Amino acid sequence: MLFHGPGASLFLYGELALSLFADDANWAIAFEKSGYANRAFEIELALDFFGRDLRNLKPGGRYNEFAYNSQYFTLVAADAVDEVSQDFEEFSPSAARVKVRVRYVGLPPRNEGYAKCIPTLFTRDYPELVTFADLARYPTFVYEDLCCTTPDDLRTCLPLTCRSLCTQTSGTTASTTTTPPTAPPTTTGPAPTRPSRLSPRFWSRVTRSATAQPSRQQTTGATGRKQGRCNRAPTDHTPE
Repeated sequence: MLFHGPGASLFLYGELALSLFADDANWAIAFEKSGYANRAFEIELALDFFGRDLRNLKPGGRYNEFAYNSQYFTLVAADAVDEVSQDFEEFSPSAARVKVRVRYVGLPPRNEGYAKCIPTLFTRDYPELVTFADLARYPTFVYEDLCCTTPDDLRTCLPLTCRSLCTQTSGTTASTTTTPPTAPPTTTGPAPTRPSRLSPRFWSRVTRSATAQPSRQQTTGATGRKQGRCNRAPTDHTPE
């Protein structure tokens, strides 16, 4: 399984999101990230899948000993990045538009236009100008519908029966919650913190950590001694 975290130097992030899926027997998590891939010289949308019974995993490695759990989608192709470049891997301040997927979108004429999606633009020491990593953040903030994954993209490697539970973004866009097809049962107590029909094996760690330890009174007998697994008849050790 592969997962390039926020510290990966070959992928400069623009947007992050996490989506949860589950059914009666399976569970899955889809990590969505978009950003500038400096090795490919393009802005990409990457999905990393984790879960039970994933499908469409391509084999990899010299002997096909690995399974790739990642899918990549091009947002801004290399030739479109080249159109807004002035030097090698330097973004042109005069760029007025960029092609995202299949259509062009407008770009701000000055740095101030990027400030709403790049809060550190005017507080960082370097670089002072807008970079390709900044360019990757701008369309995901302004043109979210064009840059985010589609429902079909999210289900590329998921089990067919999994239902969408929720999606949480990194903060530049509002979080969204998807209601499961089956409404939860009405209860008088507090709302459950997890779906009640998920596999017990999936929640074994949560249940184990949340279960209170038995008290000492439950593990001792009337004499105060700890009881064993079986009850033996008392042995008479009265001296003759």
